Amino acid sequence: MKRFAIVLITALLSIPALAQQVEVTPFFGYRSGGEFQADAINPFGDVEIDDSDAYGVMVNIPLTPWSQIELMADFQNSNFKGGDDIFVPDQNLGDVDVAYYHVGFVFQGDHPRVQPFGVFSLGATNISPDLEGLDSETKFSTSFGGGVKVFFSKNVGLRLEGRGFYTVLDTENDDFCDNYCYEYTDDMWQGEVRAGLIMRF
Repeated sequence: MKRFAIVLITALLSIPALAQQVEVTPFFGYRSGGEFQADAINPFGDVEIDDSDAYGVMVNIPLTPWSQIELMADFQNSNFKGGDDIFVPDQNLGDVDVAYYHVGFVFQGDHPRVQPFGVFSLGATNISPDLEGLDSETKFSTSFGGGVKVFFSKNVGLRLEGRGFYTVLDTENDDFCDNYCYEYTDDMWQGEVRAGLIMRF
C-alpha cells in the first residue's frame, strides 16, 4: 500500500510538467481525392468529392521525448461532382462535408528545434451530403503521414505535414441513396497537405 501511494503521488506530481508539454495545433490545408469507384445508377457516372480547403485542430500529448498520442479533428466543406469524362463534363451534384475524428500515435525526433515525424491514426469519417433525401454516414477510417516540426521558441512552432486517409465504405448500394444512387467499392482514399501553428502549454 505504501509503495502504491508513492507511485500515485509521483504520478500526480508529474502531471503539471506533462501538461506544459501538450501541443495544440490549429491547421489549414488542402485535400484531394475521394472518388466513389462504381457502376452508377444515374447518367453522370462515377462521383467524387471535389478538391478543396481543409481545416482543423490536433492535440498532442507526450508519452516520451520521441512519441506522442494525437487527437485530431479535420474538416472539409466541398461538393460532389460527376461526369463520364467523355460526353458529359464534370457537374456539381451538391454540397458535402467530410470530417475525420482520429486518435493516433506520433514518432518524432527529439531535437529541440527541428523534429521530423511520422504519424498513424484510427477513427471515424463522417460524410454528410447536403442533398434532399440523403443521410450522413459515419465509417471507420485510418490515416498515415509524416512531416516536420520547426520550433521558433520553446512554446511556439510550425508543423508541415502530408497525410493520406483511407475510409472503409460498404459495398451495398443503399448509402446516400436517392436520386444519386451508387453501387461502389469498399474504400475511399483522400490526401491532404497542411500547415499548422504549434502552441505548447
